[in-house]
Amino acid sequence: MLTPLLLQLHEYALINGSFSDDIGLFTGKSAVALVNYEWSAAYQEPYYSDTVGYSFLEEIIAGSSRKTALHYGDGLMGFGSLVDYLQAKNQVDANSREVLENYEPICFALLPTIKETGLLRGIAGVGMYLLSRFKNQYNQPVFEHHASSCLAAIDYLAESAVLDNSLWTGWPGVLFFLRKLSKEVPKYAVPVKNITHEIHQKILVSLNVDNFKWDNFHALFALSRSMPIATYAKTLSTHLAAVPNQISNLPIRDGAFIALLLHLMSQENPFVPEIAVQKENIVEAVKNSIKHVGINIIFPFNPITNMVQVGLQGGVVGTLLPFLSIEENCFDWLQLIGIEV
Repeated sequence: MLTPLLLQLHEYALINGSFSDDIGLFTGKSAVALVNYEWSAAYQEPYYSDTVGYSFLEEIIAGSSRKTALHYGDGLMGFGSLVDYLQAKNQVDANSREVLENYEPICFALLPTIKETGLLRGIAGVGMYLLSRFKNQYNQPVFEHHASSCLAAIDYLAESAVLDNSLWTGWPGVLFFLRKLSKEVPKYAVPVKNITHEIHQKILVSLNVDNFKWDNFHALFALSRSMPIATYAKTLSTHLAAVPNQISNLPIRDGAFIALLLHLMSQENPFVPEIAVQKENIVEAVKNSIKHVGINIIFPFNPITNMVQVGLQGGVVGTLLPFLSIEENCFDWLQLIGIEV
């Protein structure tokens, strides 16, 4: 159902996306392009895909240069994966090979220099772009070379890196990439399984109930994709029980995404009704905050960047798209961060 809140968020995303110089999927204009295509499909309004969404894609292409950011979350690799996603849904004609032909060698030249592991600016993000290209008949030997490099780097970092539980920068995003790699390229199943086990143990140790963090729900969701619920049931129960006391400290800009993850968990675990209960509590907290505080206060203009944050990570679309997905059951776009529904 199209609600006044969705309309308000959509309008705010359109206005501020137009003035954003950030092309990122997690941080900027690519997210606004994405939400317009999802909006068009959900409400059968082709204007928002054929005209509005497409114009954002054109703006990104026209404004790109060799100085444009390259990483998955804030740069061209994420944009390339978005183009491939839209092509697979027959919404655009081009693919990432055509759009990024001049930039791809620079993207992969980054790989040996990347010290981060997560999706935003790390190795997992490069891997996600690789998988997107693999579906478009990417050169097999080159793909295997880069994929093996990604795995080796993650394996090395998994032994010593101390990452957070954020989907964007931490272990959950790494797990989503590894799971997608194992599914789409079975030859990597065994090394992925070994690395995944090591990361699972790191996450389980970090989920300390005395140190409640909202990002822990990102980690719990990641565990739910690859482990029996009995493995982490006690920790999940403890975190859910803490929500009512912690709700006043909810980071509102991240709340809708957490609610979306809990929504998916509740669908897969209907025998744990508390997941759905706390999802609704978080949804109401976000809606009430937007209503009483104001959307322009929650997502303010930043005088340093001269932009409003509009991306998936804590931006306007990061609230709009999860709410749209819950309302209209549209989850395909989550594959862009490695989540298959």
